[in-house]
Amino acid sequence: MNDLGPGGPDRVVQITPALWVPGPGSGHIWNDSQPNGTTMYWSAPGPYCGQKLQYAGGVLRFDMIDSPETGGFAREDVMLKGADQLLVFTLGERPGASWRRFTVRLSPAGWKVGTLAGPTATLSDFHAVMANLVAIYIRGEFQLGPDARGLDNVRMTCEPVIVGQPTSSSVCRTGSVLLQVMAVGEGLQYQWAYENEANDWVNLSESTVVLAGGEFDASGTQTQTLQVSLRVQRSVPPIRFRCIVTNSCGSVTSEPATLVPCQSDLNCDNLVDDADFVVFAAAYNLLDCADPAMASGCRADLNGDGFVDDSDFVLFVTAYNELGCL
Repeated sequence: MNDLGPGGPDRVVQITPALWVPGPGSGHIWNDSQPNGTTMYWSAPGPYCGQKLQYAGGVLRFDMIDSPETGGFAREDVMLKGADQLLVFTLGERPGASWRRFTVRLSPAGWKVGTLAGPTATLSDFHAVMANLVAIYIRGEFQLGPDARGLDNVRMTCEPVIVGQPTSSSVCRTGSVLLQVMAVGEGLQYQWAYENEANDWVNLSESTVVLAGGEFDASGTQTQTLQVSLRVQRSVPPIRFRCIVTNSCGSVTSEPATLVPCQSDLNCDNLVDDADFVVFAAAYNLLDCADPAMASGCRADLNGDGFVDDSDFVLFVTAYNELGCL
């Protein structure tokens, strides 16, 4: 036991090779315990300590498992100990019976001084601790009964970390959609790109991009939220977008998000639902795109043969059943 006083860990397990167990990849750290009235914390080895000011504004990432996933009690989950100060943080959720990744931003937001009831940490508090980091403690005990817990992939980094990927979407052929990437880190810069050909990514600027069969306008190309406004024909295939997030430490690329031009979205609300069915049925009853009563553009002629008939209904109902074209 290693009692560090009020607000500090009351039982520390130093991470050493003796705790390593084989498993997927290169293995992980593992520890079993019986209840003894104390809360166990993992303690990072020496290379994680010392002058770490360069990581201020970055993140601490780690994977944890704790079984069984029952019970629980409140305590500080992560602690950063400086020469004269202790900063504490709560994760907001506990690890469970399967591996779970946690990302903790190494900047004042959410951190307290001394205990969870202490004052909110300031930027100067954080810089003072990171300039001479004596210890990192990660909570390893989350329930009152006996449990088994593991820790893996502990890493401090100042590169951006993406915590929210852009989402694929279907959008009507003359519609707009927003793509958003969520990242943490200091001094973040964003650059969106689209896939011109397979694995040929082209950076976007605030301009119109001409495609075979149409075009799209891009705005917010150097922000976390990209707006894409389509004007495309029936034949245009799905378009993929991604974002590169950069700061002074490096860069990270988001997963691609696919925009599917959806001709069955007849009212351009990014869904294919009953409202579109009403529009389709009205066009189907008129049949001929040349009929003066047909809506402009004859959008319900999904196969482009000049008529709104059963072959178009087969295409429409496929998207209708999925509420979109993804």
